[in-house]
Amino acid sequence: MISQEQQFANQFADLIAAFQAAFPNIPPPDTKWFYLWREKYPVWAIKDAIQKLAAHPLKARFTTDSCGKALSAMLRAEALKRALASAQPNVGSRS
Repeated sequence: MISQEQQFANQFADLIAAFQAAFPNIPPPDTKWFYLWREKYPVWAIKDAIQKLAAHPLKARFTTDSCGKALSAMLRAEALKRALASAQPNVGSRS
């Protein structure tokens, strides 16, 4: 069985690789960014945000710092959407 530390290291490596694949000419944000994102959001959500940001038409102007800030904002917005969607009562159901 894989240890929790090894699982975290593997996830961190996957996230760095996803960022480098999406932004080959930009150094990845500092490890603290990835650590904070990983603590707050699922890995799939972080990878999804990286892919969405990579498709942005102004990608050529991005910097490490702007990517970090944009990813943080995207992750917060998506988490809020998921929370609001899960809090919505079922339409048509009667309690």
